[in-house]
Amino acid sequence: MSLEYGKKSYAKWILAGEHTVLRGGPALVFPFKKYFIEFKYLASDNEFHLQLKSEDSPMEVLFWGIMEKALHLVNKKRNDLKGQLKINPQIPIGGGLGSSSALCVSLIEWFHYLGWVPKDQIFSASRELEHIIHGESSGVDIVGAMSETGQRFLKKGDYDSFPIHWQPNWYLSDCGQKGVTASCIQKVQTLLKKNPDIGAKIDKQMIKSVELAQKSLGLYDEEQGLDILTEAIDLASSCFKQWGLVHGSLKEHMHNLTRNGAISVKPTGSGEGGYVLSLWKRPAPPILKNQLGLIEV
Repeated sequence: MSLEYGKKSYAKWILAGEHTVLRGGPALVFPFKKYFIEFKYLASDNEFHLQLKSEDSPMEVLFWGIMEKALHLVNKKRNDLKGQLKINPQIPIGGGLGSSSALCVSLIEWFHYLGWVPKDQIFSASRELEHIIHGESSGVDIVGAMSETGQRFLKKGDYDSFPIHWQPNWYLSDCGQKGVTASCIQKVQTLLKKNPDIGAKIDKQMIKSVELAQKSLGLYDEEQGLDILTEAIDLASSCFKQWGLVHGSLKEHMHNLTRNGAISVKPTGSGEGGYVLSLWKRPAPPILKNQLGLIEV
């Protein structure tokens, strides 16, 4: 008798902590539920069949490349797979939303369903798989893909939800320029090697941004919270600029957001492209939402 399995892993967005999290700093990560990867599986003894719901033909090649690495991680082979797997990928690639992390989580959670990964190892196995793909993984994107609410994350693997007592008017929007995570990580590491004192100073600034952002959301006074949150996002944005990760369409999109009323903006993800977080004092008018591609989070 066939059994059906279904699960979604989400895109993520980071409020503060990017890059510094690789060196032990904290980060605040949220699921971005508009975008997801959905797995549906029908178990049987029949030969394995993959159905990929995507108009992007290279996606299947990409999937099998990651699948082979995942199988190797759990000491399995392709012929150990049986039944039918349907995958619906709905996360833009190169947008800083953690598409590869969500795929890693989806695969490992499916392997858990198959009995190949213990429940208490889902996070560590997902992070190891992402590490194989990217070369270095803090695990923060993995937590975003696994979670239903915002999480404070530390590189050693600790993460927990934190109180949010008011709802900011914040949005994500695509700058139209792709970012490459590995390239951005390398750029930051090069700066750290060349100017370790400057690199350490930027890291301290990003850590302060995380602390202020968490403090702001935990306040019951929305006006005070907004002032502190604005400062936090400004600090994080400054870190990206000092790392040299804000240019081209990303820089122009950020300027366009502030020209139209956003009180603070920053990249979310690795930088050099992808999505931008913007904070507004009041809800953005519908006409601006359409013009700027603003998506509520």
